[in-house]
Amino acid sequence: MLPYLISLVVVAGVSTQDGKTDVLPRAAINGNAAEVERLLGAGANVDAADATGSTALKYAAMLGHEPIVQVLLAARANVNATDADGKTPVMHAAQMGRDAIVGRLLAAHGIEVDIRDDSGTTALALATLHGRTTIVRALMAKGANVNVTDQTAQTPLMLAAAGGHLDVARALIEGGARLEVKDKSGMTALLAAASAGRTDILKLLVASGASVEARDLEESTPARSASCSTAARMRRRPIRPGAPR
Repeated sequence: MLPYLISLVVVAGVSTQDGKTDVLPRAAINGNAAEVERLLGAGANVDAADATGSTALKYAAMLGHEPIVQVLLAARANVNATDADGKTPVMHAAQMGRDAIVGRLLAAHGIEVDIRDDSGTTALALATLHGRTTIVRALMAKGANVNVTDQTAQTPLMLAAAGGHLDVARALIEGGARLEVKDKSGMTALLAAASAGRTDILKLLVASGASVEARDLEESTPARSASCSTAARMRRRPIRPGAPR
């Protein structure tokens, strides 16, 4: 996560050049709320973007500068503005786990929660991928599509299952996540959990009605995937001197 954040800030820093459209985004990066207010009062475009297509709202949301988010939203910043990767401010805030900022963005007029980035990923999928349970629930409460799929046809539930995010998986199931959806490799959430050795999520999915007979394109079943995962972990486990082999 840290390399991701640093790379975005560095790119913003080297793209400033002599242009004036990036002055507001730079103030947001620096967390300077007073400067943001001064620039807006002087007529700065609230939706001005730097060379990466990133606005001040994107940076403030991503970096956790809540007072600046408030100022920008009050100035009617475009809450759905996308950067060069197709990501919106709420996607960045969701990925970084900015609970309070996500709440403010979701309360903004005109927010669209199911926008997809260039890889077909939504804010809900990003929150799921990083185990942000509170944000997942907030997005679902705002109407986010719990069964949305990305370019590989993976659903948020599959991501939660593979990542071992039990509370997120439970929230998604409670929110109506379909259990038997398959991605492009034929993988279901149950197969994903089995392959990753996520026993607690396996139990949750089975208790919720997931089919234990599901097969992927290689005809692997949850039982076979779980066995392979266990064997792989055993092979990786160091053998203590004198321990039985």
